[in-house]
Amino acid sequence: RRIGFIFQRHNLFDSLAATRNVALAAALGSGKDSDRGRLLLTYLGLGQRLGYKPGGLSGGQRQRVAVARALVNRPALVLADEPTAALDANSGLAVITLLQHLARRRPAEE
Repeated sequence: RRIGFIFQRHNLFDSLAATRNVALAAALGSGKDSDRGRLLLTYLGLGQRLGYKPGGLSGGQRQRVAVARALVNRPALVLADEPTAALDANSGLAVITLLQHLARRRPAEE
């Protein structure tokens, strides 16, 4: 539960929209569906694509959904296989900035 995985191949559920892919991870991890997933997706530039299923997203957009899914439960450890490989410079910077911010946070900030 305290480990987040960012897979190179995304591993998203094709039948679920971006918000539901992230909400499913939230529900499995904490037992509740929170607004944190929407906030992460919006921060990662997907605010206009929340209702899109993976088939309607570009590879970089799918990768950002996978990042949000991995981070939604505030994991203590994140295992990532090239999390910015499919991203443009701005999106890659957003992901790295988010990961750095989360790495620096104190446990009391959760």
